[in-house]
Amino acid sequence: MLPYIVRCGNLHVAAYPFMYGLGIAVGFLIALTVAVRLEMDWKRLIHLLPCLTISIVLGGAIAYRLQFGHTSVDFFDGGQTLYGAIVCSIPVIVVYCIFNHLYLPRVLDALSVGATIGIALGRVGCFCRGCCEGTTTLGSFGVSYPLHIDLSGRVVGPPTVLSQIANGQLGPDAIRSLPVVPVQLYEALVSVLIFIVLIGMRGVWANKPGLAALGFLGIYSTWRFFIEFYRVEPLVFLRLTASQIMSVVLVVCVGAFLAHSICRSGDISWFFASASDVRERQSRSRTLITARRHRRKGLRCRS
Repeated sequence: MLPYIVRCGNLHVAAYPFMYGLGIAVGFLIALTVAVRLEMDWKRLIHLLPCLTISIVLGGAIAYRLQFGHTSVDFFDGGQTLYGAIVCSIPVIVVYCIFNHLYLPRVLDALSVGATIGIALGRVGCFCRGCCEGTTTLGSFGVSYPLHIDLSGRVVGPPTVLSQIANGQLGPDAIRSLPVVPVQLYEALVSVLIFIVLIGMRGVWANKPGLAALGFLGIYSTWRFFIEFYRVEPLVFLRLTASQIMSVVLVVCVGAFLAHSICRSGDISWFFASASDVRERQSRSRTLITARRHRRKGLRCRS
């Protein structure tokens, strides 16, 4: 594919780290834009970027090492897992919100919307690099990766070709991989669709802090569980990959939060309510709470 964005003389710009960094930057910029629309203080949120970048890179690298048993991780060679980045970033976001007096559900909503585009750009980098590849296929949409050779004549990838040679699917003199499912592009497309859905339903979740984050995690985790059947990943438990197990855990957590919200409100009509209806319902709820407080104060004074 396109392992280098720029390759001129001694100047080499690898596609994977470039798209990975671009995804973080663009995703965070979108998150800031959403934060402004939600009337949040974006100046207090902007300092989260360096903390979030470090947690994403470190979390993804640590999870990659644990999952695949690599003793070392080369960031320019792939070496990242998305769920590791998410798990490591959540406590960083929580601590940052506590110290900067930010409302956590709102911050998670804004970051979730930006994360969709960040994931899409990152998966394009994976496709260019040839990592996170799909299973072999005879379909018309299959992609065959050519062998990558650096200036010194050393074979450096892509991982698709190297793994197929190591598994005996190809001979040692192979110059191209067998056609594989372009799962990276499918995931990028689905991430963009999730972004469109979240933006289109902003009137629903804008007045329900945390709903966009739950929607993003629920939809993405469900999609990720099924697309993993078409990815080359080691099976961990019950013939499931580590990403599938993590997807199940996230879907269960999202379902638990939604069930708790439904039980507390008594119905699910709030999910389909318009923004004006939600504001009106919240106003009535605040009025009732204020009336109850005044009534309690009156009873205490009489006693």
